[in-house]
Order: sequence, then C-alpha cells, then structure tokens
Amino acid sequence: MYDHSPIVLNDGEQMVHAVHARILPTLTEVVVIALCAPLALVIWLFVHRSFRSSTYVITTQRVLSVERSGVCDEVGIGDIQRLKTRRGAMMIYAGGKRLWLPRLPDGWHFETVLNNVQRLGM
Repeated sequence: MYDHSPIVLNDGEQMVHAVHARILPTLTEVVVIALCAPLALVIWLFVHRSFRSSTYVITTQRVLSVERSGVCDEVGIGDIQRLKTRRGAMMIYAGGKRLWLPRLPDGWHFETVLNNVQRLGM
C-alpha cells in the first residue's frame, strides 16, 4: 500500500508502472550502519532520510519520485538522454537534470518498462 498523497496527472497522461522503494536496508547497509555505531546520532539522521517511504512512478509523459508529501522530483520521458541502471538503483539523465532512484526492488525491470514507454511513444 502506498502512503503518499495523490498524484495529479497532466491531460492525456496515464499511469504505466509504479513500484514502492525498499524500506528495509540490505545486509551490506546493515553492516555499514553497525560498524559506524559510535556515530549513531549522526548516522540516524542519514538512515532516516535514506530509507523514507518513496514510490517511483512511470507515466506516459514522465518519471516521478513521490514521497509522503507529494511529488518530490520528476523528469519528462522525452527529455531522457541516458540511463545508468544497477540492480537496486537507477540514475536518469535528462536535459541537464538528474533523477536518482535508489532502493529499486528491480532496477533492470524498471528500465525495461521505461524503455518500452519511450519506444512506444505513449
């Protein structure tokens, strides 16, 4: 269940794909946090910010990063110049702007859906 405010779509825009970002840290992230325990207060702020609830949405016109307060960042599908994808994250380069999507459950699937939307020109 997504816990963010409703997304306002543009005229003629349709929702294509949405995925909820991972909430729990990976084993590697837990080890790093455990090793840095003496700095727990400083790290707690970083961890809280890093693992906030997010949803990544692909529509027919744009890619959105949505948080509890609403849309926090977006790029247009037509503006995308390059994608850099890893299993758990994606960086989208679009017209001098970058959109970082960390904590993707499956970055390559997200990239496939995005490429299909671009190719079909929805």
